[in-house]
Amino acid sequence: MQDIVLGPTFDIALETTSDEAERALADWIREGRCPFHASRAGSHFRFTTPAATRHFWSPTLNLEIREEDGKAMLCGRFNPSPSIWTGYILAYLALSTISLMAAMWGIAQIIMHNPPWAFVFIPICFVIAGAMFWASSVGQRLARPEMKAMHAALCGVLDIEHPVPPCCEHA
Repeated sequence: MQDIVLGPTFDIALETTSDEAERALADWIREGRCPFHASRAGSHFRFTTPAATRHFWSPTLNLEIREEDGKAMLCGRFNPSPSIWTGYILAYLALSTISLMAAMWGIAQIIMHNPPWAFVFIPICFVIAGAMFWASSVGQRLARPEMKAMHAALCGVLDIEHPVPPCCEHA
């Protein structure tokens, strides 16, 4: 069984300085050679799949170039789009709230010597949460080819050889 990692990450030590790496990525984007939708804020870059090929599970790559122990590091993190991520977090929060309220209501029913039918909502919420988790694992598998393509493109533009990160191996 494969592990599901929320927000798979990778770190690559660069042979160049952080300024040179930033410049190379900025030129790649500015010259239109980048096949992804890209944005930049200082040493932070964000890459998404182009709108024409984007689907519900398309990943977003947040990339940071920073100095660690005098060496330039390329640190990347894959996430779903912010709207998907926010929707999932809010859904889990709602399910947790419903479960807690059902537990309190069920306890109140027991105290009042009534049948505790409110407890029925708790397993329903767990089943929904499990289905959401399963859907997210399917989505991550569907996003692997795009994650692998983003990683390969970055390694190509920065002229580095780096193995495919574990999150993308099975694409």
